[in-house]
Amino acid sequence: MDEGYRLVGPGGTLSPVVAHVQWLDNHRAGPDTHVMISFEDGTKIEFPFDVLLAAVWHDEQRAINEPELSAAAPAVWGKAEASWGKGP
Repeated sequence: MDEGYRLVGPGGTLSPVVAHVQWLDNHRAGPDTHVMISFEDGTKIEFPFDVLLAAVWHDEQRAINEPELSAAAPAVWGKAEASWGKGP
């Protein structure tokens, strides 16, 4: 996951734009097992490496319909440090 993308979240919502991705080298589950994603709104979500995510470029020009977003919604979501609101 890279900066500038929005994650497709539970229920097909879009997250705020990803501002920073940090590998958690000293995670209690072991090195290289988790990543912390920070969003432009200041919230952070920790994900284990085995969570499959879909992303959309923040300035995507193509209309993304509801069925596409719902189909891209993850089966598992990370642990939020703070909750984030629904996407547009």
